[in-house]
Amino acid sequence: MGEFAVSIGVPALTGPFILSVLVLFIMLRPDPLEIAKMIEVHKQEYGHRNKAGFFNKAHNKRGLTVDETMMVLTQIEMVAIMSMTPIHMKQHSYGLSEVGLVLGFH
Repeated sequence: MGEFAVSIGVPALTGPFILSVLVLFIMLRPDPLEIAKMIEVHKQEYGHRNKAGFFNKAHNKRGLTVDETMMVLTQIEMVAIMSMTPIHMKQHSYGLSEVGLVLGFH
């Protein structure tokens, strides 16, 4: 991707970003916004058949709080680990391409 980026006149390190944009445009189908619109139309047409089900906000509040807390904690842990990974890899004589490969796979 670095060679492709250079061939279109941008720096080589922008190659992985170009790849991620292409993957998003190709793989992210159908559009999540369109799916959300269809769900909303369906809910308006048919209403909530199961009042004690998934869409009952009071019923799911405790589970959402636990889920949100766990998501925040795991994101903090991920940022801490992935911030130190390039430093440790550089100290162990890995080059920029290897560091980029590890972070890219992550």
